[in-house]
Amino acid sequence: DGRAGDGRAGDGRAGDGRCHPAIAAVGPSTAKAVRERLGVEPTLLPETFTAEALAKVLPVQPGERVLIPASALARPALAERLRERGADVTVVEAYQTVLGEGGEDVPQLLRTHTVDAITFTSASTVTNFLTRLEREGGNRADLAGVCLVSIGPQTTAEAQRLGLNPTREAHVHTLDGLIAILNEYFA
Repeated sequence: DGRAGDGRAGDGRAGDGRCHPAIAAVGPSTAKAVRERLGVEPTLLPETFTAEALAKVLPVQPGERVLIPASALARPALAERLRERGADVTVVEAYQTVLGEGGEDVPQLLRTHTVDAITFTSASTVTNFLTRLEREGGNRADLAGVCLVSIGPQTTAEAQRLGLNPTREAHVHTLDGLIAILNEYFA
């Protein structure tokens, strides 16, 4: 019947007849945040944690309204695919990813070969890492011999577009997946 928490998406109607919107999450971290911050159990989580996988399994009908809170840098794949299926999609910018500053002297750590691995958790982490590396006097050549690990296919594609070749990509596109692939690599 589509009630929250039954593992299926539906029309969002609870047993009392009130409308409760169905909430889907692209991955387990987002699902956890929804539970903790909104007190709601997501009704749908795709097996593969990508926008494309979520779009494929989200049971929207033509004319249904879908709200997508997303990063300012989010790829439009989810919204595009749902619109192709006739959904009325509204995307709102929920947060911005910004270039950081301070912290460790990464160019120096790379020059002295004291970094064994670098993890990239999104396309923007690849872009921002390279921007900072170059801004702070680093050299891409110093990445030679460093294990570069990507959380998933979009992150790997961005790394490759920017001239990096990730050593590994997480099989499961989560932080736990990154840890598992690092353990596998360094075992």
